[in-house]
Amino acid sequence: MINAVDALIYTGLVRLENATQSTRGRPPARVRLIPDRFTVTAVDFSGEMIRSGRYDLAGRRLRYLEHGPLQVQCLPHALLTADDLLNWLREQGSADLSVVSAPGLVDPRTRMITSRVFGFRDYPLEAELSAALGWPVIVEDNANLAAWNAWRHLRLTPSDSLLYIIYSCGFGAGMMLGGTLYYGATGAAGKISLVTTPDKPSRHDQSLIRMINHLFAAIPGGTLSEVIALAKRGDETAQRAASTYTTDFASYLTFITAVIEPAILVLQDVPHVAELLSEEVRFALKDVGLQTQVMISPLGPLSELDSAAQYGIRALERARLSLVREL
Repeated sequence: MINAVDALIYTGLVRLENATQSTRGRPPARVRLIPDRFTVTAVDFSGEMIRSGRYDLAGRRLRYLEHGPLQVQCLPHALLTADDLLNWLREQGSADLSVVSAPGLVDPRTRMITSRVFGFRDYPLEAELSAALGWPVIVEDNANLAAWNAWRHLRLTPSDSLLYIIYSCGFGAGMMLGGTLYYGATGAAGKISLVTTPDKPSRHDQSLIRMINHLFAAIPGGTLSEVIALAKRGDETAQRAASTYTTDFASYLTFITAVIEPAILVLQDVPHVAELLSEEVRFALKDVGLQTQVMISPLGPLSELDSAAQYGIRALERARLSLVREL
């Protein structure tokens, strides 16, 4: 036991406190986490606003910044650059590890990212950011990070499969199967944006563009929250847009859910929207006989940013503990 405690202290993650007198061996003492010993920063693109944060090892958010809206009306053209990411991470200050919660496909074997938002195809963004900042950077699909954190938050077991859907800006699906993230062969598992339409089978972004165009029919350049809020105020154009959007949304989700039949389907918590979409999805799944439980994300208003940070904290803890195994 003494050796195990010494190993933990060596990692820098914990310290001894309240030691008492002892006649032999190490005096009894508490082992306490040192939350401010290491820091993690994160950037997230899951919502209508680009956000970044700085966190301690206990998961407390020490700093929070917003960097403007994601201009989805510019798709399919690239919206952001790697330099944008570097600047936002640097604004949060130096860190022991950073996490980028990005919409796109991250190949679990090569760690290359393919993303419409950045205009990347098999791009080594993770390695590039790590080299530029001087500390490790993890680039991961935003829906995967949220799925991982929701599964932990709900205290599910490996037999409980979970599907997490991000939809406020584009579409993303993250899956927890057997207690671990499921990527597929190249990270494309569950990605709704890859679903094609019969009239344009070669356009793998067509479903995404189609959904965005539903919104822009009501408010050019508008967000999903804005269109739904306008529909609730009685605007007929917005109501038609909301109806076609929710119908298509439920159809896409039914397709994915029917393939894996998760125990729980979690929808991103978007103001004015989540309740409406959850009702439509429940109806669609029930209509085809699926028993999947549908719920709105329990992780809070900054759930995707916080999920990225939590993922980084666990990765940092594993990296520090690996130092012990190398002794």
